[in-house]
Amino acid sequence: MPSCDLCQEFTHDPTDCDWCGHRLTIHESVPDDVAELPPVESARERRPFISFAEAIAPVREARRREVSAVVQWAIAHGLPCDRNPVALCLEVLDRHRGPDGFELDRVDVNHVLTCDAGNWSAMKRAMRSDNVAPALWIVLHHLAEGGALSERCDPMSALLEPLQCYGGLGADGRERPEGVDVDFACQCFLPHDPNCPEGLAQHVVGHHRETFQPFIAHADMPPRSVDPPVSSLEPLFRLTRRVRAAGGVFVPRV
Repeated sequence: MPSCDLCQEFTHDPTDCDWCGHRLTIHESVPDDVAELPPVESARERRPFISFAEAIAPVREARRREVSAVVQWAIAHGLPCDRNPVALCLEVLDRHRGPDGFELDRVDVNHVLTCDAGNWSAMKRAMRSDNVAPALWIVLHHLAEGGALSERCDPMSALLEPLQCYGGLGADGRERPEGVDVDFACQCFLPHDPNCPEGLAQHVVGHHRETFQPFIAHADMPPRSVDPPVSSLEPLFRLTRRVRAAGGVFVPRV
């Protein structure tokens, strides 16, 4: 594929650059700063996917005592418990272990549930486990009752929110019935704020243009199970009118 001698981008057009429109001097040489890609594995060379049970077996064996303790706690509290996802949760939570216990906030739990558990399986070329949320619910309660959570952790109620909001569990740690949703506003991507007034929730209203740190407002946010009325958009309507009157470049879109 030819590359442009002006912007150094590859182009499909043999006469004019697709990117800058420069008239090309045709040459097939690769620019010096372009690395060669490794050969792509053929389908035959790729390792086949394995079952989750097969992939987690070495971890389950290595963490036998921890897994057994969690299962015993679950049985004592009348909760069904699968040893394999329990072993997975203990494995991916290990990086949050500190000198005074596991240090977790709501974002960490959400990340374990939505990313870490699936990424672990992907790296092992294994099928994903479908029971991570109930297993993580049990593991967190077991760690809390055993004094294994750091004092710097978010409150347990906040740690459990992603397991309900994303994981589909009810307040008792069991799968929610069909058609039943959570009764709180989603804050899964923000750590617990002890200064947030009771009855309000955190909401990201923007980000710093350089650091990308979020601007967070405390707002009266309806739970996901409630269909909000159009009147709840009135503050955004007022903001939009003010921005337009001031000649702002960026106008919020309702």
